[in-house]
Amino acid sequence: KVVYEDRPKEEPFRILAQPWKAKIIRVPVHPDFWSNTYLKHYVDSIVEWGNKYGMYIFIGYHAHGNAITGEVEKPDWRNEWPWRGNPYNPDKRLAISALKKMVTRYKDKPWVIYGTFNEPSYITWNRWRPVAEKLVDVIHAVDPRALVTVSGVDWGYDLSGVLSNPVNRDNVVYETHPYPGKGESWKSVVRTLSGKYPVFIGEWGFPERTHGTTKNYGKPLVNFASELGLGWTAWIWHFDWSPEMLISRYSYKPTEFGSLVFRSLRKVLVTSPNGGQKWKTGKRYAIRWNKGNVGTYVKIQLFKKGKHYRWITKKTRNDGKHAWRVPSSITTSAAYKIKITSIKNKKLTDSSDKNFTITK
Repeated sequence: KVVYEDRPKEEPFRILAQPWKAKIIRVPVHPDFWSNTYLKHYVDSIVEWGNKYGMYIFIGYHAHGNAITGEVEKPDWRNEWPWRGNPYNPDKRLAISALKKMVTRYKDKPWVIYGTFNEPSYITWNRWRPVAEKLVDVIHAVDPRALVTVSGVDWGYDLSGVLSNPVNRDNVVYETHPYPGKGESWKSVVRTLSGKYPVFIGEWGFPERTHGTTKNYGKPLVNFASELGLGWTAWIWHFDWSPEMLISRYSYKPTEFGSLVFRSLRKVLVTSPNGGQKWKTGKRYAIRWNKGNVGTYVKIQLFKKGKHYRWITKKTRNDGKHAWRVPSSITTSAAYKIKITSIKNKKLTDSSDKNFTITK
């Protein structure tokens, strides 16, 4: 979050690159703060640090609401400093003007990605799609190669309308914001959609002391993204905006949510079998994991009742997938887990969340 500082500082970007191992940074540009000097004052240095540290910079135009009618939520803090009364201003003309200035300024920076309109709301997909196409056109008129995201409706959550009425433009990635409390219907939509179009989880997270936790929301989401090969950006690497990843402004110590993001960016995460699967001896299955940043090779073990049972492989490429034909010598049990460990650093490891079954 850059708007609370006089100028953005380089240190957080160095920390995000190392040790967090982030590969993409989402930079929200709030309509309420937009001016002709905004990019120079806040974003130029961020774009250059992205190049310096090898990270994509995702500039998200952080509007909410209905770009046709102007309807938008009105938070209680909208008139508190430094806000100017309309934090998420959905005005379409302002969005067009801001996006055009962004892409004109950064069109020669291929590591920059553009988010057209953060969270459309109070609008149906069929009404939103033509507006989204207009915003995409504004960017591609300047840089046809630019990668652009289009969010779902219902505050970015709902992409179901795309299934029958997709955006008719190239270089478009569909973006969803599946926060806890919104339900699980997004997964079936995204699973279907990702078979045909690129999909990106643009925001996710869970505040402290809410219904979302690492166990019931965070890790299942990361595992789902890994299973489908989806990229994501977690929201938000800050200490007071919610859901916050940091505990305070004085350190980079993470919250529970931040710790999950940190681990997910750095380590392997077993995604299949991750609990509940039923495999049979003699058949071939794919062991899958989130690759993380743990080196070129990993080793894979089969555990039974919490103890090492046998090696599946002592060395395989860390490419997220390993084909395994279950040997006939393995005994029937419902107490198996997979453990995957970095060969480079044995502390970087993960196991199936729950037991799976092998039968004859």
